[in-house]
Amino acid sequence: MKIKKIIIFILPFIIFLPLFACSVEPEEQITHSTSTELIKNLSGDDLKGIKSCEYETIRLAYRMFGKNFSMGPTDPSYRGIITLSEEEGENLFNQYNWLLDDTFVLQDIGEIDTSYLQGNKWYYCNDFNVKVFPTVIVNYIYFNGKDTIIFDVSSF
Repeated sequence: MKIKKIIIFILPFIIFLPLFACSVEPEEQITHSTSTELIKNLSGDDLKGIKSCEYETIRLAYRMFGKNFSMGPTDPSYRGIITLSEEEGENLFNQYNWLLDDTFVLQDIGEIDTSYLQGNKWYYCNDFNVKVFPTVIVNYIYFNGKDTIIFDVSSF
């Protein structure tokens, strides 16, 4: 008799919890950072002269019952700005065959201030993306030809 009461009490949770979980949309969980360690880890020794870096780490999670839940380990995405020394920027610009993208409009990068970058010309180079950032999926990487790289990449 007790088992029957327990089953009657638990059964609605077992039935409705998966239905509730499927109807919830994932939310972005964003962490802001200024450490250069991430960029050094992603690019290895291929990107030198990093003066500063400001980026956001984005993870998807479901918010249920006031807590964040994930269906397992999730691969984060990263978006932000890398500032190089002018000398390294010049070396980088001369080392690769950068192509001007005059259709690119500077995207909003979350909480990161990009107002000082307005009006820059932006260049891209697939060879640079493959050589310097081989361990991530590149959504975009643009270089202003001087000292600033903006990026949006995802882990595998």
